Amino acid sequence: MIPLEPDPVSTGEGSLYRSFIILVPPNGHNSKSRFPLLGKTAFFILIPRPEFSSAAYACLVPEVCSGAQKRLWQYYMIRGGKMLNEVTISRAIIERYMKKLTDALELDVAIVGGGPSGLVAGYYLAKAGKKVALFERKLSIGGGIWGGGMMFNELVVQEESKQILSEFDIEPLYFEEGYYTLDSVYLTTTLIHKAMLAGLKVFNLIGIEDVVMKDARVAGLVMNWGAVSTLGYHIDPLTLHAKYVLDATGHDADITNVLVNKMGVRLATESGGIVGEKSMDAPVAESQTVKNTGEVFPGLFVSGMAANAVHGGYRMGPVFGGMLLSGQKAAEDILLEGLGHG
Repeated sequence: MIPLEPDPVSTGEGSLYRSFIILVPPNGHNSKSRFPLLGKTAFFILIPRPEFSSAAYACLVPEVCSGAQKRLWQYYMIRGGKMLNEVTISRAIIERYMKKLTDALELDVAIVGGGPSGLVAGYYLAKAGKKVALFERKLSIGGGIWGGGMMFNELVVQEESKQILSEFDIEPLYFEEGYYTLDSVYLTTTLIHKAMLAGLKVFNLIGIEDVVMKDARVAGLVMNWGAVSTLGYHIDPLTLHAKYVLDATGHDADITNVLVNKMGVRLATESGGIVGEKSMDAPVAESQTVKNTGEVFPGLFVSGMAANAVHGGYRMGPVFGGMLLSGQKAAEDILLEGLGHG
């Protein structure tokens, strides 16, 4: 279906015509045509039904159509057309979502947190053919990327991250030596788009309350609607299993905190516990984000700011190269740990 832009046409009498045309020919190929209507914007569609000739057009604004076009539209609606049904819409959404969620109950990798490191990790894991899903408590996916710096929707990346951006077909703008900028909205939407094209399944509005433990390792997640925790309702959750879990929840390191607080386990950190995030030191923080990415407990990996929070790294502000590299490293480490590349 091809929409045409409004096309002002002057008649001999100086009147203006405007039209949009959307054509679906019987052979399934796109074609274009213009049918102006005096002083109106109209929408036409060629109905590919056997009872209509190949030249038959139905007007979607019957009150401004000619008699013949109006009768054709009425015929389509009465004899062959099908109005939308609200229950069918509801059933389609419910059935499709339930299938998607059911398929995600047994995963190779469950990622918690939809920020840059989680999305990049999801991209590389899905690209490697692994069954991977990402869960985000909030409505929007993207974590802290959207806001850029202090709601100026621009952000900075470094030279080292350009190879990842290139794989996502993103070209940053040169600012000065060692510094490149990106529109934060463009970066967010492209990461999401490319990751899902690679096969990552994304579930927004789902919060993670707890982890599943099997044989002294993290083996899954306990999930509930994000609104349940926001409202403070006591509603029992549901569970999924995963060979590996990636905590990409940012500064709060939610999943690692739950594990330590409930199970009292010792982590693979200097102190054996969650060290805590330090204040701002961008150059140090960027290198630490990648270095700190990895497995902190059997079955549980950390990336992005969650990695720095767990290991005691610094924060870096609106510089995102380290976040992208952290996501890539998390995927590589998980693949090397036990999933392989095949």
